[in-house]
Amino acid sequence: MSKRPSTTGEDEEPQKRAVTVEADEDAHHFKRHLACELFRGRPTRTEDCALQYITAMRLAPAPVPDEFMSHISKTHPQVTRSRIGWMWNRFKTFFSEREASDYIAIETVACVPEFITAFKAAPHLEEEEPTDDATDNKGMPPTSTPSDTTSRSSARTRSSRQSSASSGSGSLGPAALERMRNEFDQNFSAFMGKPWTLSSGVSVDDLLAPYIHTLTKESTLHSFVIADVSGLLQLVSKDSDKEELRAVLVQREGERQPDLSSIEQSYLGRFDKKPDEVEELLGNGWNNVTPSPEVPDLPGFQFRKDVHFVLQYIYSAYEQTAFTLPTTQLESWFLRKLWGFLDHFLNSKGVMDYQPGEVYLKASAWRKNKDRTLESKQALGRKVDGVVLSCAVRLELCVLEAAPVDNGATGTKALTDTRKMSKCMKDMYDYIRSKSTTNIRDQLVVFGMRISASTITFYTLRQRQGRFYQLACDGCVSFPSMWVPSGRNTTSILTVVSLLLRFKVQMIEMADKIIGWTNGAVLTPDIAINNDTWTPTLTTPPSSPRLSPTT
Repeated sequence: MSKRPSTTGEDEEPQKRAVTVEADEDAHHFKRHLACELFRGRPTRTEDCALQYITAMRLAPAPVPDEFMSHISKTHPQVTRSRIGWMWNRFKTFFSEREASDYIAIETVACVPEFITAFKAAPHLEEEEPTDDATDNKGMPPTSTPSDTTSRSSARTRSSRQSSASSGSGSLGPAALERMRNEFDQNFSAFMGKPWTLSSGVSVDDLLAPYIHTLTKESTLHSFVIADVSGLLQLVSKDSDKEELRAVLVQREGERQPDLSSIEQSYLGRFDKKPDEVEELLGNGWNNVTPSPEVPDLPGFQFRKDVHFVLQYIYSAYEQTAFTLPTTQLESWFLRKLWGFLDHFLNSKGVMDYQPGEVYLKASAWRKNKDRTLESKQALGRKVDGVVLSCAVRLELCVLEAAPVDNGATGTKALTDTRKMSKCMKDMYDYIRSKSTTNIRDQLVVFGMRISASTITFYTLRQRQGRFYQLACDGCVSFPSMWVPSGRNTTSILTVVSLLLRFKVQMIEMADKIIGWTNGAVLTPDIAINNDTWTPTLTTPPSSPRLSPTT
């Protein structure tokens, strides 16, 4: 496999582009959707050039491999043919191997059937998998400092040398795979605690280790996080062992979100009406509600205040779109117009503080710089779309990731975000434990939310016995695409609100506990109480594929 050349010369803006993309909203949406589906929403400059080529022909698709090669080579002559082939194959896979439902978001802005026909007939090109996020000229943001420039340049040089470690199939190359397995073995052996042993004597830790060695792509399991319970159950032979694991990992007694009280449920149920009737109720305000035969007892003022604020925001979002949510909008639109209430909703005075927008995770930076010396550069934490902090001690409690489209739990962005969130949540968990003055292993819970257009998925992460943690999905709900005038589906909206309220209660309780656990210990060195140890999170290998089959 050919070695990738340095791409540092690509920072200069090319004098001439082979294709000029029409600057209209439909074209922008089409290009943005493909960027999220194929390049994790953050395309490199060469990937953006490929997107321009496809976007320019969205109304009259006629993709030709040689023309695609020529278009990118003219603008970026240093990019190898195998690298361009990898990008071509991404488009071919997207337009020839997906289900019809995956194209709903772009079928009104492009001739999707013609794209499908053209790419199915097109050849598969020789390819080279790209390296890590720092390569291929991501470009410098306006606020970058000289040290940032040096760091990025070094990262590009390193990844250029390591490019041959990645195979064209999407799996890790031999060298990178060996490094990842060695790191897992070292972390596995360094664990000081007792393994997770079932009643039959079977060690779950020893059961998983050989399986993890067979993986050719990075998985959450390399960071000791179980996200696929069904996969673990397949490794167990005895029915009694499976039932024991199901009780802990599936039934999870006592770990579910607390239900709303009957009074709270009755109060929320009074809004199960037609949209115009909901508007009338909201117009009365949350503080002017009096007991009635329908709701004889009222919940606390904070609950009423939250319900009114969230429903008022949601009603406004539907009203502005004629009560039909758009299917072709950017991630920022959904976060601002539909989910904008989270900025206020996730703040609880003196307990929780929500920081929206792209922020760097402090817990992730702690893990990366734990063994840093003055001779090495300081690494930034992982960038996320939002984070909730425990106020008094400023420790991260919940992480948020967002996407502009919902392609289901097995969509490319969903799989990528799930793996990313699991590692971020584990970093948060470990960082809180490192600041605790007592052993909180069996009590601590951290949270995650993944927003995909009008859908929200809730996650929790806990540490199980032995070396492993569990990432669990605690609910996935969606706002209806249309709020019908008859109010038939108002219940769907109230279901989203109900789950948000329950999740908030759970986070507030945990944030308050964290204050007590870490009181007086935030500024002390990292400590381990009563041999309270944990396994490290894996730093993503430079040539790690974008998808993990086990998440």
